[in-house]
Amino acid sequence: MHQHTTAPDSPLRTLRKQSGLSACDFARTVGVDVAILYATETGTREPGRTYQRALRDMGVDVAHLLDQHRRWRDDQAALLRTQHSARIRSAAEGATPAGDTTDEPEGAQ
Repeated sequence: MHQHTTAPDSPLRTLRKQSGLSACDFARTVGVDVAILYATETGTREPGRTYQRALRDMGVDVAHLLDQHRRWRDDQAALLRTQHSARIRSAAEGATPAGDTTDEPEGAQ
């Protein structure tokens, strides 16, 4: 059975949550659509210039924040690769039912 664990929030999502603003309000404040905000928080998109400029204008050390975010994203990708590899290996080990002789040469018994 597949076990699901909750990934830690990204540094960008943590910043938004610590600000106390909703996703809609935060997105509006930094000048991006909420869909773009979610994409950046989940690591599927890099924060654009508008987003970065708004954070910088608010006194955020954007270079440091983005460095933390990229490390978080890389760690999450590595974790998923490990989890998926284990599932694929497990599936492959169970793929051939006991007694199946399809790998044996013809005529072998």
